[in-house]
Amino acid sequence: MAQNQFLIDSDKLTPEALKRKHQVEQDPSARTDPMEYMEGMERISSDIMEKVLDQMRGYEPQEYTDADVCRALMHETCTVDDLKALLSPAALPHLEEMAVRAKQETGRHFGNTVYLFTPLYIANYCENYCVYCGFNRYNDICVKG
Repeated sequence: MAQNQFLIDSDKLTPEALKRKHQVEQDPSARTDPMEYMEGMERISSDIMEKVLDQMRGYEPQEYTDADVCRALMHETCTVDDLKALLSPAALPHLEEMAVRAKQETGRHFGNTVYLFTPLYIANYCENYCVYCGFNRYNDICVKG
């Protein structure tokens, strides 16, 4: 297996932290599941996730036709069924038209602006294991000079 140039062991980590770092690198099941409630988290009752999962489970892409895709593209606002049609194989011949529509919608909602978001952390590290993130407590910044 090729060495991952982005997984760098830091000499600043304790042996225990280094062991944990290697564990989460090699065993994805050892990572924190962001979809699970952790101890002390407030649980807000909502059926939204179940509605989304029901729609996903009931999605049959092959059932959508070219007419469904054309109808979805004509609607000013997409319904859930429109979105399913636009994600189906029947939409393949309409990719250019979909791209034009997406550009129009983006311009209509956001104009010609770019929004940048940055996370706000109370500490200077995070317990999650996002390999790309500078706040990942197991990452060491590789400085090439």
